[in-house]
Parts: sequence; C-alpha cells; structure tokens
Amino acid sequence: MDKDSLEFIYWGEHIIGELPNMIDDKKREYLIPHGEGRIIWTNGSIYEGNFENGVAEGKGRLIGSDGTVYTGEFKEGNFHGVGRLVFPDTQFYVGEW
Repeated sequence: MDKDSLEFIYWGEHIIGELPNMIDDKKREYLIPHGEGRIIWTNGSIYEGNFENGVAEGKGRLIGSDGTVYTGEFKEGNFHGVGRLVFPDTQFYVGEW
C-alpha cells in the first residue's frame, strides 16, 4: 500500500478535528475517521475496520492493491497482535506481529 497517497474515499464514523493548513498555517476543520469505517485509496488499496483519530486501530482488514490481504489487529496503523497475511499466490502467514 502506498502510505504516501493522501487521496482516498472514506465511509464511516468520524470526529471533527483541526489540522494546520499546509499553505498558510491557519487551522482548518477536517473530518477524521474515528470508529468503524472503510477507506479506499486511489491506488486500489482498501482498509475496513476500526479507526482511532484517523489511524487504523484494533480489528481490521487491509486489502493491498496487489491482492495481499491482512486480517487481524492493528496498532497505530501497523499490523500488531494476532493476524493472518495472505499473499496473491495463496501463501499465508498466521501469527503474532
């Protein structure tokens, strides 16, 4: 997944938060994913699951644009805890991250 891509579509629960604008440093209100939701990036990657302050946290599923699928626990946007990673060639890993 291209984590640098900022273009995406999001459906789900959210909170309203303030972030500095990159152009003039004035704060702007943004909808921040928080709770259950689904995000689709322009590269085709999809995350479905729980968000905390805009970051994958708790149980979720990440489908990479190459077809790799991770289902399990996330912490601060990273695989963490018990999970299953399945590659497009059907090889897989189940265990702790």
